[in-house]
Amino acid sequence: MSFFNIAIVGIGLLIFYFGLEFLHNRFGLESWLTRKIAHIASALVAIPVLFFLTYQEYLTVLVFFIAFFILATSKKLLKSIHLEERKTYGEVFFPFGIFFIALVAYSNHFVAVTSLLILSISDAFAGIVGRYVAINRKTALGSMTFFFLTALLLIVAYMLYGVAFTALHIVYLLFISVAATFVERISPYGSDNVTVPVAVAFLLLLLF
Repeated sequence: MSFFNIAIVGIGLLIFYFGLEFLHNRFGLESWLTRKIAHIASALVAIPVLFFLTYQEYLTVLVFFIAFFILATSKKLLKSIHLEERKTYGEVFFPFGIFFIALVAYSNHFVAVTSLLILSISDAFAGIVGRYVAINRKTALGSMTFFFLTALLLIVAYMLYGVAFTALHIVYLLFISVAATFVERISPYGSDNVTVPVAVAFLLLLLF
């Protein structure tokens, strides 16, 4: 295990998070926006890092950030990712979600990358769409966005990893998309950052 590699990734991410905090404070950016930026960027960064760090190094970085976000949330150190408008612990659940993906699928890049893509993009953009519609339609439109983005990301993953587009695999794609959307819908307080990627990872491992 290389502590130099761990330090490179850890320090780089800390610079990113505190840089977002600076932008949030300096330019008055809304917390929901900087939070979404952190969400999308963190999961996307976790993909190339998967190929850069060893299994032990990857988990070590995640354990550090689990502890970091627990502290940051309890002390409200990062207002750029902490929402006052609603009760959520998504920033704490987020590194747990990546941690569990690594635990079950670190060596299976198809499963790990697909799960991270869905964690990064589907949930974040569903929230963005939901924010800009009438409140009585927010959940429905957010879930529809989540479903279609998840299905699209699965298609991209199929193409990247050479999965055949047979009738059975299309059924798998639709089933996983529906299941992930349902899990996201019923997960409270930001826990979908754990439940969704874990559900997707286990279904991919089971079906492929």
